[in-house]
Amino acid sequence: MFTETYLYQRIHNFPGVEVEFGRLKAVLTHDLRAQLAQIAVPTGVISARDDALTPIALSDELAQLIPDAMQQTLSEGGHFCPVTNIP
Repeated sequence: MFTETYLYQRIHNFPGVEVEFGRLKAVLTHDLRAQLAQIAVPTGVISARDDALTPIALSDELAQLIPDAMQQTLSEGGHFCPVTNIP
C-alpha cells in the first residue's frame, strides 16, 4: 500500500505530536453541516467503501444534507478515491 520511500518521507517530515493533535482537533471541531442546505450548485459526493478516514455513513449524510446532491460510492479507492486508478 505505502512504499518504503513514502513512509520514510512521512517520518522525516513529521511535524511533531503537538502539531498532529492540533490538526486532529481542527478536523473534529470543524462542523459545517448546518450550512450544507445552502449549497445551490450541482454537487457530487464521491466516496469509497475502503476509505479508512471517512466512513461511508458520513458521505451518506453529506449527500443527504446537500440539496439534489449526486452520490457515487466506489467499491474501492481509499481516502483519495477521486484520483485513484482502479484496474
